Parts: sequence; C-alpha cells; structure tokens
Amino acid sequence: MSKVITYRNDMPFIKTLIEKDPLLLSLFQSIEAVTLTLSDDYFLSLIESIISQQLSSRVATVIYDRLLSYYDHDVTPKKILSTDKEELRALGISYAKINYLQSLANTVDLGLIAFDQFEHMSDEHIIDELVQVKGIGEWTAQMFLMFSLGREDVSAPLDLGLRKAYSRLKREEVDIKTFEKSSKAWQPYRSIVSYFLWKSIDKPKEV
Repeated sequence: MSKVITYRNDMPFIKTLIEKDPLLLSLFQSIEAVTLTLSDDYFLSLIESIISQQLSSRVATVIYDRLLSYYDHDVTPKKILSTDKEELRALGISYAKINYLQSLANTVDLGLIAFDQFEHMSDEHIIDELVQVKGIGEWTAQMFLMFSLGREDVSAPLDLGLRKAYSRLKREEVDIKTFEKSSKAWQPYRSIVSYFLWKSIDKPKEV
C-alpha cells in the first residue's frame, strides 16, 4: 500500500521558510511542487536503500528492479535468507551488500525490528533501531525516515546531493558542518526543503 504526498511552493509555511533563509527564495521560485510516494513495505524500502548506497540512482534502479523480478515482486526475509549468494551476485549486488541484505532479513525474520511501532516512535528511536543492523548507517536510516515514513523534519547533511544543491544556492562550497548549521533555520520542515533541493539538482544551473 502506498501513500502519495505533494508539497507545493505556495503552501503557507514556504513563506516562513524563505523569511528564515532568504537563499531558499530562488529554490521555491524555480520548482512548483514535489511529489512523494511512500510505501508501507518497510522491509522492501530498506532493501532498496541498501542497494542504492554509493550508486547512481540509475544503476541502483536497474539492480533493484532485477531483484524485484527475481522474486516476482514478492520479496520476503525468508526468501532473501534462502537464496544462494551467487544468485544475488548475478543480479549485480555486491557481496558486501548481499551480507547487509541477509543481515536485515535475519533481523526482521527474528522480529528484532518493531516495524509496527514505527509510526509512534521518534526519529531518534527509529534511527537507533535501524543502525543496529549491519549495513544500515545514519544516512540510510535518515532516507528511510524521509522516503518511507514521510517524516517532515529530518536533516541529512551526509547526503552529497543535498550539499551540492545548497552549494548552488549559496554559490560556494557547503560542507557537512555548514549544511547542518544552515538547515536548523528550516525546522520543522527540513525534509521538505531537502525534497526541493534534490529536485533542483536535475534542473540546469543558472548563470
């Protein structure tokens, strides 16, 4: 089951964000809206996130689609655990990521991640649960909060794409520390600003 959410640049809180960080004016002027499709299949969402680590979105999509096809779009922890590693490697998944996927599958199969409680848990608590799984770090957990749970106030300074997009607005290089400091002005809508920033990467750079 999926849920679609659209954020538009004419929503009331956008004006407040621009007042707090004037650099965002050109961002919201150039992008009318962003639309997210959230899935409640949290296990599959984490699999996609693990596959996407350190890969371009295009390559990650190809490999993820191969995985879905391999399992006829019915991916379960038990199926991941019972699949020979060489079969998964043939799909283009690295051995390291195969280990991560199997670690996740084992953790979920044992009931050690409380997916059914996530809607009621804080961002920090969810991150603490997820990073205990081999192969899931802070960045992956943050992406899960933003793109699976739709949490609206997540800061992800580790994401190179976000820093690149904000650097374009500032017209100077933005490092992790600077991005984290700047993003505090976007509370409680840091995720929403990030969605617009990601989308801006696909737009031509203005001279």
